[in-house]
Amino acid sequence: MESESEDKPNKMDFLISFLVDARGGSMTGSRKSGIRMVIPPQSAEQPVRITCRQLRPDQVLTLPPLSEGEGLACRILQLTPATFLAPVLMEVPYFTPLSDNREIIVLRSETGKKWTVHLNTTENSNLTSFMATSINNLKDNINTTTITTLKIPQYFAIISRPRQETISVGPDGGVVDSQLNHQVQCLFPSRSLTKQISVGISVFSINKCFTKEMTQQAGAVSPVITVEPRRRKFHKAITVTIPVPDVKLPTTTTQVERNPQPGYLLQMREDMPIETELMVR
Repeated sequence: MESESEDKPNKMDFLISFLVDARGGSMTGSRKSGIRMVIPPQSAEQPVRITCRQLRPDQVLTLPPLSEGEGLACRILQLTPATFLAPVLMEVPYFTPLSDNREIIVLRSETGKKWTVHLNTTENSNLTSFMATSINNLKDNINTTTITTLKIPQYFAIISRPRQETISVGPDGGVVDSQLNHQVQCLFPSRSLTKQISVGISVFSINKCFTKEMTQQAGAVSPVITVEPRRRKFHKAITVTIPVPDVKLPTTTTQVERNPQPGYLLQMREDMPIETELMVR
């Protein structure tokens, strides 16, 4: 009986760190942190101690790059880098409200200097079967994001951002339509790209408190349209369709502004060059 209990996966709470071996287990952060890590059996090649700390932004050397409308959904996670033989799972709670026009993404950093978008593993059969056991029957009424990975980095950051519509576009071109605002569209003509890349478009409505002064002067502002990836040069001009603000005046002028770099404030936006072709419908 003792040998059988020793072979069972661990189910425990941890404060800052925990030790995991070939038995695997389900570890939950204490003090109501809500963080849970699930490691299936035979995933760890050797016993490894995993440390998990929640850091404030001022405790991180290089913060993840944030553009307009983006923000941290919870504290940044500092972990012990480790590699596993099979995917492991992390459940991280976030405390930002979500709506139809926002989404959660995960950024990772191996060294704390460069951040990239984390992509969850797709082959999770061992993890799925282990999650179905009684050791993982915990269900909390909190918003969580799920991370699956073979390699734990040094940092994870949970980001809330405006929802992006993303497609893969190559030399043949393509069209990206916004599901939130059907008037927003981005057309990539043929041969505007030389290789297949992922492109996206997002719509971010500006809060009325920032446009109050302009509204009092009979002005109006359209949503902010973002084309991803940022600062990319195309071999042919792309066409971005933006809804014109609804202003009930006999004569109006239209002004288009752009943000030269991600992370710039609204006050630092600049007018589009005169040679930019505009068509108002």
